[in-house]
Amino acid sequence: MSVSLTQSASAAFPDRGSTGLLVSMIGGGGDGAYLSHDLGASRDRLHVRLMLNAGTAVGGRVRVAGGHDPSGQERWWLDFDADARRIALELDSGQRVEAALNALAWQCVEVKVDAGAGAAQLWVNGLSAGVVSGALGTPATRHVWIGGVFKDTAAAGEFYLDEWVIADGDIGPVVVPARSAYADDAARWLVIYNAADAEAAIWAEAYRAARGVPYANLLGVALPVAEVIDAAQYAQLATAVNAYLASTGLDAQVMGVLAGYRVPGYVDSFGDGQLDAVPALLHRDATFVGPSGNPDAADALPVRPTKASLGPNRLAARIDGPDLAWALALVDRATTLMSSGLGDGEGATIWFDPFVGDGGLYQVGVNQMVDWALSIDRMRTRLPIEFSGDPSDRGQVADFSVIQNDGFFWGWKVQAGSGPPAGFWGLPVGKRVLSVQLDVAQATATTLRDAAAGNWIVSPIAAGYAAAVAASRVYSASALPYARPLFEALRRGWTLGEAWYLSLPMLREGLYLVGDPLLRVAFPQAGWDVFGPLDRLESLDPVSPMASLRASERSLILAGAQRPEAGQRGWYVVRRVDERGRSEASCTVADAVNAGEEAAAAPRMPAWPDAPDWPVWIEAGQLVLRAVWERPMGQAMVASVELRGEEDGEAEATLAEVVVDPRSGVVEVRRALPTERGRYRWRVTSVDGVAMTTPWSAWVRPAGDAVAELTVMEVRP
Repeated sequence: MSVSLTQSASAAFPDRGSTGLLVSMIGGGGDGAYLSHDLGASRDRLHVRLMLNAGTAVGGRVRVAGGHDPSGQERWWLDFDADARRIALELDSGQRVEAALNALAWQCVEVKVDAGAGAAQLWVNGLSAGVVSGALGTPATRHVWIGGVFKDTAAAGEFYLDEWVIADGDIGPVVVPARSAYADDAARWLVIYNAADAEAAIWAEAYRAARGVPYANLLGVALPVAEVIDAAQYAQLATAVNAYLASTGLDAQVMGVLAGYRVPGYVDSFGDGQLDAVPALLHRDATFVGPSGNPDAADALPVRPTKASLGPNRLAARIDGPDLAWALALVDRATTLMSSGLGDGEGATIWFDPFVGDGGLYQVGVNQMVDWALSIDRMRTRLPIEFSGDPSDRGQVADFSVIQNDGFFWGWKVQAGSGPPAGFWGLPVGKRVLSVQLDVAQATATTLRDAAAGNWIVSPIAAGYAAAVAASRVYSASALPYARPLFEALRRGWTLGEAWYLSLPMLREGLYLVGDPLLRVAFPQAGWDVFGPLDRLESLDPVSPMASLRASERSLILAGAQRPEAGQRGWYVVRRVDERGRSEASCTVADAVNAGEEAAAAPRMPAWPDAPDWPVWIEAGQLVLRAVWERPMGQAMVASVELRGEEDGEAEATLAEVVVDPRSGVVEVRRALPTERGRYRWRVTSVDGVAMTTPWSAWVRPAGDAVAELTVMEVRP
């Protein structure tokens, strides 16, 4: 293609941050102002592309472009009717083609005149709006002008023109190159909306403005307004998508497809009511309906997909609802979550219901889910988790009756039928991000357009979730999604679209995602990374903590080798992580004890006594028993101190409870001498309820200690 002129109003197209060429009109007829270009010779084959923003233009028609022959005779022209929002291409032969403009702020208009082939065509937003063919008169063009001229007498207001190109071949929409290699770039998504529904373009413009989607990445296709279509109609939709991507060159860039407002949502391929979800089918570029494996998914920490790694696969999602306000709310909720994040995680609990009985069909999926929920990978989310049952009994049937303070729901049905029970979404409301319903045995979401449907997508979205997943039909248990890559991708700040795709072992099955695929939500960062138990500092792996805690947590449920042995203390290295996810340079060595299979922080024990058979001080016929810490007891995590003892053959008992002064490092108990003999030790309880005891003292025998000397105690650092 030979390009004669490319003009971009100082690179001012809105994808680049400004408004383009301003054309102002005042009342009165006659000529206006325009820019003209001399091609140097007549052309019978000519393409002219411009971007048009209607602005505040009113009062009828204005001519925005035209072509003159060498003698100055006008041979074709492009008229814009501001009141009717229509654009028309007309030739000097009287042939004419016109099209309505939708609610997008900017419209891409291309005129294609080929006198040799006897055809002239008008294209709007990358799609043909009409063609005239036959004898075209004498459309040979040498001079092309663009601007505002030959306007109606009542024409007033302002409009904008930008990105105009004059060439001898197809030009197409303004393709904006992607800035990122990943699907967090809006230029890597194609957003489809239904051109047959007037409100669909309003939604598309709102989504474009919210996410910065380039105009070339908005595809308006005239589709059935019904929510369910047949296989042939889906093939037409898929063909239109593939053709648009190929004709614009976006097929080399686009990684994901978003089925937007009023795009049909389901395909009834065989007329039997078994529905395939359109967003699930769009995961592949094929026009037929059928499942396929996903080579990018595994129950492992994910590798971020690129255009090259996807091959014929795509990321996909849907945004729709009973009305326009519903669909816009999904965009707004995603925007709010992206700006606020999940804070400290207290209002973003993961409610996890993986249990569906001991049937072998489900156990692989159940084990994968529970293994993740008990692993460091889940802890790295720094979010609280609630199980619907006992994680040690993986064969149980369990469910929730109500959830609250929820950020995520992941699980099976909680009652017979397709919808959640009344009151399932409880108060207080958390930062509701994503609900994933996994039932394989029934269709749990077969419509988005019925607000009263009560299904597993409509219900969570009505409750305030930004996104939801459910099934349009029965699907194979081998297609159960993986929790590990989904939550890890979200934790890393990848988009929801990426996270959902990476969780799917099978594509084009019944499960589908509703919500903004460009949603990214910041997980809590501040907390504690715990390494251990360690036998020596050299065994510390600085990049692989055994557990990650939220900043508010002070104990941790551990399993297996991570737990201190019974009756022993485990030593751990604890590293504080700040709100930006950065570890402090220094670390703390802490010890923990096994308290009901929970590794809880132990109190700092006294510097004295710290060894068996420590001597007891006797003064004025009384025992004087002291415990000394190297720091104030408040800093040593000490909540209470008791003196324990065995005297005169009696069993061990508490002999005294000491009132703890958190600012003091010393406790003292004075006690009468035993009659025959006694020995003593201190029991120290932490603020977490962990009780530990010092070694026993030496036996005290008053009859053999007629003279007692002062024992000097040294406070150790």
